[in-house]
Amino acid sequence: AAILSLKAAISRRWKDRGRGRADANEQKKKYLSEHVKQLVRIFIVNLVIAGGRHTNSSNDIGINFITNVNEITALQLELLQDRQLQHNAASLLSKIGRLDLPLKFHELIPTLVEAVKRSQIATTTTLGAQSHPNIIMQTQAFQLIQYNAMNALEATLSEISTQRILVGRKYRNSISLQYLGSVVEFGFVPSLNNLQTSLTTNATADEQESVLSVQYATGCSRVVCHMLNSSLSKLVDDATAVIVVDHTLTFIHKFLSEWLPRMITEQNNNASDSTTPLIEAMKELLQVHCDMIVEVQNSHPGAFVRYLEPFLNLFHSSLMAVVEKRR
Repeated sequence: AAILSLKAAISRRWKDRGRGRADANEQKKKYLSEHVKQLVRIFIVNLVIAGGRHTNSSNDIGINFITNVNEITALQLELLQDRQLQHNAASLLSKIGRLDLPLKFHELIPTLVEAVKRSQIATTTTLGAQSHPNIIMQTQAFQLIQYNAMNALEATLSEISTQRILVGRKYRNSISLQYLGSVVEFGFVPSLNNLQTSLTTNATADEQESVLSVQYATGCSRVVCHMLNSSLSKLVDDATAVIVVDHTLTFIHKFLSEWLPRMITEQNNNASDSTTPLIEAMKELLQVHCDMIVEVQNSHPGAFVRYLEPFLNLFHSSLMAVVEKRR
């Protein structure tokens, strides 16, 4: 409730948008000072990536907490686990990003990407020693931070993707050029690889854990979609970024080639009332991937032409398989 109240206050008091002639009530309205705004920014970011951890300075974002997560408290872990709280925090960050970026709060997106990166590295490091209770809690904290940071990043990119002014488009291009590689390397690819392992080799995996894995992969995929959809034409003109794009779209094609036929078969073999949360989550993930290809191609037809044929063949063969099964 406090986060929602703060979001409402930010909508009214964050800044004067200068729209038209202000009436008497508008002229009396007091807007938040820059100092208060900075405190709010830091508090919400720390809530997402550190469970609200207090830092030594009011201007300190707790990114270093990720490398010292053994100091985590039960309250912090609880705040990181609170899905509704984290959803509201991500929504609030996206609202602040919409009002501030690209002129202020430049550290928002770099911090969220760095949180995903550090958490992935830390999770990979600790996975081999999960028998110790402290290691289990640390690994859980890393995964929660990664999940929360990616969701906040997706919400922010979704919010700023509607900005049509030139400075907004230039900012989105710069974000994509700088951070697509990190998102793909430390978020997108590991999430799909872990999902593949969980669904194909780990027969004893808890369904709820598998659903969370699918949901995290879906969040990663949405972030990649935002970056490609806003900036593909710029990315393919950059010698380094185009390699990342090639790898990303090849990976998506491989994933769809394996799982799209499986889900079509699953849907044909089971009645609609026998679906499970895991199947529904997988449908959403595949839908995000298919929509990504359509949306990016529609936004950048010239730049996407080099990637088009394999996806056309895949979608055509999948449709034909559905037709054949219904005969």
